[in-house]
Amino acid sequence: MDYLTIVKKQNDFFNRNETKSIPFRLAQLKRLKAVLQQEEANLYRAIYDDFKKSEADTYATELSFIYDELDLAIKKLPSWAKQNA
Repeated sequence: MDYLTIVKKQNDFFNRNETKSIPFRLAQLKRLKAVLQQEEANLYRAIYDDFKKSEADTYATELSFIYDELDLAIKKLPSWAKQNA
């Protein structure tokens, strides 16, 4: 698939407004968290290779913040997304 086809498909998907629903957004946040958790070993290895950070240091200074922000967004998204009356 060429670049223009991919961009057109992404634009068409976005224009259908499916990304605006709270269930869609929650599913995407949960999916991102699951992928990060599944790939933690690879992330630890890559960060060690680049920066020589231990797994504990990487978790404490990188991943824990991401997980905390994802958890907060998952918890608060419904109230954040409420329309003003």
